[in-house]
Amino acid sequence: LITAWRGRMKQCHGDWSKEKIRTLLTARKVTRKDASGELDDEKGLGQEMDSSVLEDKTGGLSWWFTQFVVAKEIEISVEDRMRYSVGRGMLVFGSLDSLAQLDREIYGVKNLVQKFLICVLSSSLPVSLPYPVLLSLSKLICSSGGGTRVGWAGRERASQLVESKYVNMVYLAVLDIYNVVLEIMFKHAAETISPNFPEKFAFLRSTLARNLALLESFHQLTGHEEPQGEKVHYQVLKEMEFKIETSKLRQIVLQKRFARDRVVVSGDNIFIVNAKGEDMEAGLVLAVHNLKTGEVIKQFTAVAQSLLSGNKYTLCTRLCVLDEFVCLSLSQGYPKASISSRDQVFLVNWVEEKIVMKQTVSHSSQLKDAVKEREDFFNHSDSETDSDYLNTSYDDDDDMVNTSLGVSLTRKADKVFLLHSEVVLPELGCMSEMEDWGQHVKIFGLPKDRLLHELPNVRVLDLHAGLVIYEAAKEKHSNGKKKQVLTKLNDCDVVIKWLDLVTGKEVYQESFVDTLETPRPVYSIARLNEKDTMVLLYKVGEELISLYRVDEAGSVELSQQIALPALTSVGNADQLKMQLQSDGLISFRHRLAIPSVVLRLPVHVTRSVLARAGADKCVAEVFVPRNASVNDVFTYDGTTSSGYHTLAPAETIVQEGNKLLILETKKREFEREWVVSLRQWEFEKPALDVMNYDRCIATEIVEKVEATKRKIEELVVASKSKTEELPTSTNDVLSELAMDGKRLSGSLVNWCGSFGFLRLHGYPLAPNIFIHISEIRMPRPLLTAGVKLEVRLMKDFTKNKVKGVA
Repeated sequence: LITAWRGRMKQCHGDWSKEKIRTLLTARKVTRKDASGELDDEKGLGQEMDSSVLEDKTGGLSWWFTQFVVAKEIEISVEDRMRYSVGRGMLVFGSLDSLAQLDREIYGVKNLVQKFLICVLSSSLPVSLPYPVLLSLSKLICSSGGGTRVGWAGRERASQLVESKYVNMVYLAVLDIYNVVLEIMFKHAAETISPNFPEKFAFLRSTLARNLALLESFHQLTGHEEPQGEKVHYQVLKEMEFKIETSKLRQIVLQKRFARDRVVVSGDNIFIVNAKGEDMEAGLVLAVHNLKTGEVIKQFTAVAQSLLSGNKYTLCTRLCVLDEFVCLSLSQGYPKASISSRDQVFLVNWVEEKIVMKQTVSHSSQLKDAVKEREDFFNHSDSETDSDYLNTSYDDDDDMVNTSLGVSLTRKADKVFLLHSEVVLPELGCMSEMEDWGQHVKIFGLPKDRLLHELPNVRVLDLHAGLVIYEAAKEKHSNGKKKQVLTKLNDCDVVIKWLDLVTGKEVYQESFVDTLETPRPVYSIARLNEKDTMVLLYKVGEELISLYRVDEAGSVELSQQIALPALTSVGNADQLKMQLQSDGLISFRHRLAIPSVVLRLPVHVTRSVLARAGADKCVAEVFVPRNASVNDVFTYDGTTSSGYHTLAPAETIVQEGNKLLILETKKREFEREWVVSLRQWEFEKPALDVMNYDRCIATEIVEKVEATKRKIEELVVASKSKTEELPTSTNDVLSELAMDGKRLSGSLVNWCGSFGFLRLHGYPLAPNIFIHISEIRMPRPLLTAGVKLEVRLMKDFTKNKVKGVA
């Protein structure tokens, strides 16, 4: 395909200049739809819409709407289609040198296959043959389709599993690039027309080069050669799953929509909070798991239910972890109105398993009014069902909100500070709009538990090492609908202040004008040593990043300015976040909205990058599609619509140092619980470390498979020896199980309104069991075929029948 594209480029005399590319792109003709949906041929947009991508680097939903919703491509001639494919290819490939490098990468795959076949042939044939003969034989095998029967380079099963993984990684990376070139050559413009697609294509190419190098290193190691030692590889750790249980306590409500907020990754651990337990152990139970092994390090009742008085409490604020401290905030009167309206905030030392601070924060009158307005809007009843305490106060209506609560922690030396924030919108809006509005922030200090600062209508930009960077409007903007002065901070002039919480002084201040038109600056606080705190400041669009040093006394000075070439492709990025990881190593991520190659609908993708100052190439780069909820209007699940196999969907992204973690929340079908899937990447790893880790995982898999086989064989032998001892009647099987008294699991075969029949798991000889709705305890799941139940069998001796009791 690439060779054919080169032939087209020669026919069109492509010279890779912007003018030539713009001329070739105008071959595609587009018309705009009017309000009725009809096409208006007099409003041609071919040149105007397509050539604009040369200057536009943002993309987004507005761009997608213009390109695919209000416009339609006109049928063009074969010659124009060829000219357009050349222009599109030039834009995606980048330059002639870049195309030549892509050629070498593709031929690298071909050469690797031939080299492997030559090694297999030379070791398998009874006589040695000259290299040209072996090369001809390898080409013959490839062309005849016989390469699939050759086998593996590794002898052991574990090595074969690792090799299979690496071969699949190379294949899928090649397939992704093949799909791109296929669209450029023969298909209508879809994802390749996106303004930010050249950067994504560069990522697909780098993925192919890295996966190919890893497979080559594996074959070198198999052939007893020393693999390359460059630290350019990604080590993908074993995927783990953690349960998020529904509340088992009536006094504590757990929001099902915000289940992921009960899971936080900090350091080498993952923290999960659930509401369960009995008697004195009942309450919020905190479980701490090790990230690499998934093992439970510690599990204890962090907040006992006996400490909670009054009406029901709701855990709807994100869990916050800082070193040995965990912050848990339980709300009354939110998100449902009640007599008490406050937050009970607990600061727990998870290492020592004790509460070190308990703070009551009353809700403002504005938040109380907003909660009532939301309830009136959705016309919710005051009565509650039996499942309310197990699930949430609301269902799909959570898309429309007008309030939000949050807690944060920071520390410097032995001083710990708690930030409590409250946001109230003038009217119902989407959750994403919360970031645009001012917050009412209260700052408390530990160990004295007193209010240190109260900041109305501010937006916290970053918080770390006892330093708070926030912005506030220069002039107050009142809103007639609310008593409180509400400020939309991305629509006014702002002043940005740095507040040292230890000294209580403002150490720096800077003003910015018209943040709606001018992208807001990005701040990031880092503490690289015990004495000084570093603040990263990046003004979007500028070439240099400023690093400020804040010493112990609160003095601020410009330390240095560094260049980060990897930022040049970002443009006016949406939700750009940066972090100074170490001296000269910076991570950043931003969101892109790109059309899917499958559905041609926009998919939200987060691009996470790890780069070094002054380096053109990224240390690591990953595109992560957002795993959207079904309530999103313009977004679909990345697993089916991204179209690329090298991308993994996620909801939460955590980047620390050379590690990247992504979390995805999934609800298990037929079960009333959520599961968090955790995937981890470690960057800058040598090939040998990656292969050794994968070999250990493969060895574990092989050992488990062999152990399972041995167990099955033992069970088969045991079952054969006991065949004569089995009950002759199926009713005898149920009678023996009823006498045993153990609880058994099964699935409903059918449900007839008030009764149904259950098939037991693991007992193929047992008949279906009758079960009545009165024998299923509350709260009952939605009873339908396939629902799993746990039952105990009881025998009715008068009728001589066995029934199930759930």
